[in-house]
Amino acid sequence: MAAPRPSRLSTSAARVASRHRDPTFEKLMSRLLLLLRATSVVDLVLASPDRSLPLPLLLHPSSSRRLRLPRGAPHFLRSHPHLFSLRIFLSSPAHSFCSTQAMAAPRSSRLNTAVARVASRHRDPTFEKLMSRLLLLVRATSVVDLVLASPDRSLPLPHAADAAAAESSAAAASSSGDLLRRLLSISPSRSLPLRALFRSWRPLGLPDDFEDSVLAAHPSLFSLLPHPREPTSHLLSLRSPNPNPNPNPNPNPSFLPAVDRWRNQQDDPDLKFAFKLGFPPGMRLSKDYRAKLRSWQRLPYPGPYDAVDEGGARRRRRMRSRDEAKRMEKRAVGIAHEFLSLTVEKMVEVETFSQFRKWFGIELNVRDLFLDHPGIFYLSAKGARHTVFLREAYDRGRLIEPNPIYEARMKLLDLALLRRRGIDSSDAAQRMVSRDEDNDDDNDDGDADDEEELVQ
Repeated sequence: MAAPRPSRLSTSAARVASRHRDPTFEKLMSRLLLLLRATSVVDLVLASPDRSLPLPLLLHPSSSRRLRLPRGAPHFLRSHPHLFSLRIFLSSPAHSFCSTQAMAAPRSSRLNTAVARVASRHRDPTFEKLMSRLLLLVRATSVVDLVLASPDRSLPLPHAADAAAAESSAAAASSSGDLLRRLLSISPSRSLPLRALFRSWRPLGLPDDFEDSVLAAHPSLFSLLPHPREPTSHLLSLRSPNPNPNPNPNPNPSFLPAVDRWRNQQDDPDLKFAFKLGFPPGMRLSKDYRAKLRSWQRLPYPGPYDAVDEGGARRRRRMRSRDEAKRMEKRAVGIAHEFLSLTVEKMVEVETFSQFRKWFGIELNVRDLFLDHPGIFYLSAKGARHTVFLREAYDRGRLIEPNPIYEARMKLLDLALLRRRGIDSSDAAQRMVSRDEDNDDDNDDGDADDEEELVQ
């Protein structure tokens, strides 16, 4: 039976509103929204040369719309003294500055509550002695690895100081290059718009200067081509190692999708083409739905790195059989699963993933795709944005396999969640007030009275 016309116009919004919610992911998304707001302000402060930012700049309408701070920048900065410090000049209150607390030198132990709590903890001498030995072992192992990696089992002493930093930078560039090769290999045309990568560099963990540090450093792998439909943009293309490749080669047969690593650990032959499932708590699955799900799990499909004749697929789009349409839908699920597996936090905004939709050969609405498979993905609509999570990568709101970037963001989130805890109101007021030292000698009694009122 056809639905009435008004409900058709809002089918997507109605499906999102009527989805089965998972309280664990909803709580996680609430915290991540706070992290996004804090990160946006921290990025602006760290982008300035002196690690400080005039407060009127944050009050500008364009900055307010981009930062999305519900109660304004001043309230947000005062609510997170563990992250930001305010310097107010009494001679000109309009020239107030905001700086990150991590970059500001603390004047007392109370300014850094986290450090004070760690310093005042009860120490266990056994574990402290063990940690001292482990630190020595870590330092010795790093030097030994560098020496053994050299051809003559020796390392010049002046080079040893910078070797670890150079090795870490080279490893990061190599990892980013491998990630870009994987993304380009998923695309049937082996090319992606550069604007899509600019919008997703943070979720993918790419360096902010990946054009210079990754693309320019590997000219034999990547090339920039003019976009045929967008004159102001470019396409990132993967160079073919074979000068005369087949029309539809398998670009990188060595790339193994993330879901295949889980399948290889299973002994059940029915799981050869299956995905790991985990439904929201309290979601009831009907018998008919379970039967269709078992049939869908057994259905073979071309993997994300397998070759697909996109030209013929488009021509036969209206002539596809029902099984072929299901296989292409399952391939789209596999591509979305692989893309989320390549991200740092195994999550991404739906709008960001939509930038790659047609370049990955996905002909379906990606939002509906995520809603149709609640056992693989979870879609959250908090914060006026749609964010999709990879279910199997999380356990009780935490990544099962964390990485250094994820750990750093979680530490920033922990500081943001502290808000004003552990800081006295008087001490917080004193931290927010700093005199203009250039006009210290010209202060009169009237200025002193103004300072007392501000502190109070």
